[in-house]
Amino acid sequence: LDASTDLPNAIAEYSMASRVLPAHALAWYNRGICRERLGDAAAALDDFTQAIQRAEASARETYPLADFYHNRAFCKRKLADFSGALDDYSSALKLDSHHFKSLYNRAFCLDALGRREDALRDYDAALVVEPRSASAHHNRGVVLEKLWRLEDAVRAFDNAVDNGMAPDAEYHH
Repeated sequence: LDASTDLPNAIAEYSMASRVLPAHALAWYNRGICRERLGDAAAALDDFTQAIQRAEASARETYPLADFYHNRAFCKRKLADFSGALDDYSSALKLDSHHFKSLYNRAFCLDALGRREDALRDYDAALVVEPRSASAHHNRGVVLEKLWRLEDAVRAFDNAVDNGMAPDAEYHH
């Protein structure tokens, strides 16, 4: 099974696995990944919820719960549930305070909710974890621009270019 190229078949296989071993969180999680890649954020969100519930109930196995919460949050973000996404990104960060994707995406949601200073703090924290993230530098610049800190914004945009972002590319925050 090549889940990266045959997503519908992978979903069928993970569905069968979740029926055979319903307590196994990874079957639910992996099916959620496939569904999200196919653009079905709502179904993926349900799968990630099932994965989190099963992982938290498991006394025998350990799971990468920060990733589980991050992926569910990302689905909520795609569905424009920024407050719900914030909660899940925060849960991921309680489990792993250096989870770059959760810091980065929580910053995006904070900005979407108008909480610019909080967003800036999360982008700064994300850049401590991955200082060469061009997109984090760019999005930090967008937030700084919204805060009318224009000189700081220009420096952030320059850092984005210095870290690999094409200067003529169109990037959307």
